[in-house]
Amino acid sequence: FLRCLDPNYEPTAANETCIVADPFALGNGYCNTLNNTGYNTALCNWDGGDCCAATCESTDTQECGFSATNVSIGFANCRDPDVCIVANISLVGNGGCDDAANKRSCDWDGGDCCAETCVSGSVSCGFNGDGSAVIGFLRCLD
Repeated sequence: FLRCLDPNYEPTAANETCIVADPFALGNGYCNTLNNTGYNTALCNWDGGDCCAATCESTDTQECGFSATNVSIGFANCRDPDVCIVANISLVGNGGCDDAANKRSCDWDGGDCCAETCVSGSVSCGFNGDGSAVIGFLRCLD
């Protein structure tokens, strides 16, 4: 189970802990994914948050989103189910309902899809994400 990538997996035994070759590599600003070594798993808190832009913290020696040789690698390996992953984060909470962000981890598109929680921004409430069509609030999930 140490290499389980299922974001819904929850350990059941009290003795299930994160066991990796280098515990100091957790939360060091670098997303360890080589050969599925168990770092980017629920048990290891998604490599200490290193694999997601929203949770990674750069260190003095490692910038988030970069390899050890300073090549940009981005955050394509982000698997944390609690992190909002969308192509354009600026569309969350902008007033327009975006289907891709209408999920719990994105706070239901920042409230954009429901009349009770929507606040108009760059897009008026009741429109789709880019403001090109009136859709009302039929996609309200929260």
